[in-house]
Amino acid sequence: MKKLNLNNVKHPKTAAKKLCKWLKETGGWNAELVTPDSAKNNGWGNGWYVVCEECPYEGLVCLSLGGSVYAGEFGYYYPNGEYKEPEVLMCDNDNWIAEPYYSWALGFFKQ
Repeated sequence: MKKLNLNNVKHPKTAAKKLCKWLKETGGWNAELVTPDSAKNNGWGNGWYVVCEECPYEGLVCLSLGGSVYAGEFGYYYPNGEYKEPEVLMCDNDNWIAEPYYSWALGFFKQ
């Protein structure tokens, strides 16, 4: 599976766009990019968001803990007992917020 590293991404817009594109390409998810203006109009705050109504919320919980987007579905370990590397490496956790419910939203912010 193609990996995505957001560790060196400096701007929230770039991080959000890359994650949204990655979700669409690797999982076929119907992820949507939400601009700061749209986010403010929805009462979410001033940031770039990736919203995925059909993505399992467990994936976002695992991602926020440094795990894998797909860990909820496929587990953290291979059958031989080796730990799976996460598919997505997140940027500094001061610059994003995860909102898992029945689906999920991930917001990127500039500090």
